[in-house]
This record gives sequence, C-alpha cells and structure tokens, in this order.
Amino acid sequence: MQKLIKESEYFVAWLVFWLCGTFGGFLIGAVAGGIVGFFLGAAGVDLNKIKLICGGVGFIIGIPLSYILFRVFVGKMIVKKAEARVQSMMEESPNQSFDDIDANRAEPSS
Repeated sequence: MQKLIKESEYFVAWLVFWLCGTFGGFLIGAVAGGIVGFFLGAAGVDLNKIKLICGGVGFIIGIPLSYILFRVFVGKMIVKKAEARVQSMMEESPNQSFDDIDANRAEPSS
C-alpha cells in the first residue's frame, strides 16, 4: 500500500516553510527593529540597549509569522494532498469501510 504522503513531499513542504520563515522573519524583524530603533534612538537610548531591544522585538514578531506560515504550508502542501488521496482511495473502493482496510492491513500476507 502506498503512503499517504511521501517523504519527499514532507521535505519540500518543510524546505519552502523554512525558506519563507527565515527570509520573511528576517525582513519583518528588520523592519520592526528599524522602526523601534528609530524611536529609541530619537529618545536618546544607548546604542547597545537599542540593539538588544530591537533583537527581542524582531524575535517576538517572528513567532506569529512562523506559526502563520506553518499553518499555510502544512494546509496547502500536506493536508490537501492527503485529503485528495483519501478521496481517491474512497472512490476506488466505496463499499470498503475503514475497519475493513485496517483488518486487511493487520492480516499477514502469504
């Protein structure tokens, strides 16, 4: 029996997620850090403190971005493929229930 999702499909989904998360997080973090750094610099805050605060702000903003991208890529690249394959399996054998499939899987083949 064929796997529902191939290992290569998991890898591609992870790679696209990782690339978008890394570069998107860098970009969003840099913009947010620049804005916060601008206001902190205008307020006369020490440069070392600005670096520390802006790094923390960029990290905090990157967390929800990572979650959103994870949901998008898993939903589009993994779940939709799995649903389509399950649907096609059900169309191939509509009278066979999941219990029958599990029973057939449990029986050793000769």
